[in-house]
Amino acid sequence: MLARAVHTLTSAPLLRLVACAGVIGWTIAFAIHVPLQHSLVTPNGKPIGGDFVSGYAAGRLVVNGHGHELYDLRLQQQTQGRIVGRPESRTLCSFVNPPVVAVAFTPLALLPYRVAYLAYTGMLLAAFLLAFRILRPHLPALHDCWGTVVGLAFLLYPLAITITGGQNTAVTLLLMAAAYAALRRGDDTRAGVMVGLLFFKPQFALLLCLLLMLRRRYRCVLAAGAVAFAYYLVGALVCGLWWPLEMSRTLATYWPLEHQFNGMTSISLIGFCEAVLPAELCKPVGMTLAALLTAGLLWTWRSANPRDAAFPRLWALAVCATILVSPHTQWYDGGLVLLAVLLALNDILAAGQPISTNLRLMLLAGFCLVPLYSQADALGFQPVILLPTLTAIWLLELPRTAPRAAIVGV
Repeated sequence: MLARAVHTLTSAPLLRLVACAGVIGWTIAFAIHVPLQHSLVTPNGKPIGGDFVSGYAAGRLVVNGHGHELYDLRLQQQTQGRIVGRPESRTLCSFVNPPVVAVAFTPLALLPYRVAYLAYTGMLLAAFLLAFRILRPHLPALHDCWGTVVGLAFLLYPLAITITGGQNTAVTLLLMAAAYAALRRGDDTRAGVMVGLLFFKPQFALLLCLLLMLRRRYRCVLAAGAVAFAYYLVGALVCGLWWPLEMSRTLATYWPLEHQFNGMTSISLIGFCEAVLPAELCKPVGMTLAALLTAGLLWTWRSANPRDAAFPRLWALAVCATILVSPHTQWYDGGLVLLAVLLALNDILAAGQPISTNLRLMLLAGFCLVPLYSQADALGFQPVILLPTLTAIWLLELPRTAPRAAIVGV
């Protein structure tokens, strides 16, 4: 009976209907909520667009010639308060990214806030769709249901909420997808550039660079290093030569505040340990777990070759590990697990295997799990950490049965 219910809930016609209705419903809700809202602050006191205000304010600081004060948290707070019309507001979405992110926001900072937010949302949607366009040749087994796949992917809560809520998960997804596609085509330079662009969130680029170095993909690593150095030069021009130290000092101030107000939003191993363990144990245990996971991933990647049929699974494992190992991963970054799941599903279908009842149930549970992120305080930890953790375990248990003919672009 359970099997019948699961197969009904995950049948192709019903999934197609859910994808279509969900995308239409989300679009209507967004169109009503944002453009027609008179105030730039929501009833709970937060700026519309969520974290968008931090990038917009950083761009405004650069435009106004305050790049050298970019990491002054008090100035950030004052700037954000003026932007949303609440100078007395204590709400602060801290900007702790490299200066290149602030520079990227400068064109939007020249626009009125609401218009800039709508434009940014359109850019994130374009990044999301471009990621799927890049991935499509590498997921041939999903072509028959491609529209449903894209629609359901958008409705995965971490992606939907970040596309319309001012975060940048869609950009990270695009870069990871583009790096994977380039590696599969044998274009190491382009793959390295994509990984290098990920240094706008350094915690997501370092592990991938380590894996590429392990496999002697030196052209990739050099290209990634060149992009990272270009990021440094942009920051040096805007904020001064010592901006990495300024950013580090701000992070040292920001981190305790982040843990105090947003500790239950973290899905990294360190963040999980901070939530469930005593203060004196959380960091040593978290760092040990992260080190063990990194060592295990390096061992798994010891013979990785982008031209092999096993590579999609290895890249999927790298995505999950990147989420868990990072010292700062928010619940909405769990949307990156989508890339890992799609790569694995394509391999299963390409091998002629059916989608089992257990796998359907697991995917359904994962899709429905994410909205529980708001129950972290009641649970004592952020439940979204289960997405990358259980996905990684599932990937390790998958048989290596994908046929050589399933490789596209090689």
